[in-house]
Amino acid sequence: MSVCVEVEMPPVKFHRCNGIDMAVYEAGTGPAVVLLHGWPELAYSWRYQIEPLVKAGYRVIAPDLRGYGQTSQPEDVGAYTMKHLMGDVIALLDTLEIAQAYVCGHDWGGLITWQLALFYPERLMGVMSLNTPFIPRSKFDPIDVYRHNFGKDMYIVAMQEEGPVDRLLNNETDRFFRTLMRCRSVNSAKGNTEATPASNMALFKEFKENRDAAPRGQLLLSESDLEVYVSTYQKSGFTGGLNWYRNFSTNWRETEGMEQVITVPTLMICGADDLYLPPALSEHMHHFVPDLERHVLNNCGHWSQQEQPAAVSNLLIDWLARQQ
Repeated sequence: MSVCVEVEMPPVKFHRCNGIDMAVYEAGTGPAVVLLHGWPELAYSWRYQIEPLVKAGYRVIAPDLRGYGQTSQPEDVGAYTMKHLMGDVIALLDTLEIAQAYVCGHDWGGLITWQLALFYPERLMGVMSLNTPFIPRSKFDPIDVYRHNFGKDMYIVAMQEEGPVDRLLNNETDRFFRTLMRCRSVNSAKGNTEATPASNMALFKEFKENRDAAPRGQLLLSESDLEVYVSTYQKSGFTGGLNWYRNFSTNWRETEGMEQVITVPTLMICGADDLYLPPALSEHMHHFVPDLERHVLNNCGHWSQQEQPAAVSNLLIDWLARQQ
């Protein structure tokens, strides 16, 4: 179901953190809750959660992350490693004089959240992840695994080459968001019963070859929401976010020997129809995350906090209240 309620973001403030200027949306007082968005999104993706969390008594902090929106976009691909992304969050906490916070991430923001829990548990009161499960470090380079399992057109593999995907998305930004951000479509396990795992993951190949095909599913965003995403990405381009993916192998190498146990209280929220990050991936998380609470939202795909904003907000607030 499309959610078309108009919600205003708090005023943006800029903070110098870890060598970059971060655009940060902040509201409320109380224990700090930091919201980390995914790809291809913005702090705006949390628009439905900010006010409920503020009303529940929390200081909510939602940044545009490195390479996104109004935040700095370093040119060097090597400036987008997980160490940089974690460092940005820790530097933001330091700048705001926050000793400890709850951190909630969606999609790529979830990956950052898990790594923060491994590397900086002393700075966290707890973590919440939407859609992105905690998966212990593989013995093999993840890019090699993706290429072996899904082929060269798998979207993360395709992102590794600088240029082609950047140009494709920069040239067709409006169509890309209208195609990607839909309910029960490319992000839904029920969107295409004839698709194979490899074709489901060939996001850019499908996007390029099916220009005249009507996107499956229902558009998730209102026209005004689309305008926010499209106009922002038309200014910033997609390269910053794509550079996160281009550091998959580097991140894998740099975490060798790191103990893979999450020691802080944890909430995991899954979308039952998420094709890319299905709930099955988190079914065994309790082996590595002892203090785990897990929920699965029915009729929900990958964009959970925008597809089911009230359900997500309620789960976050309920869990947070029980951590006090």
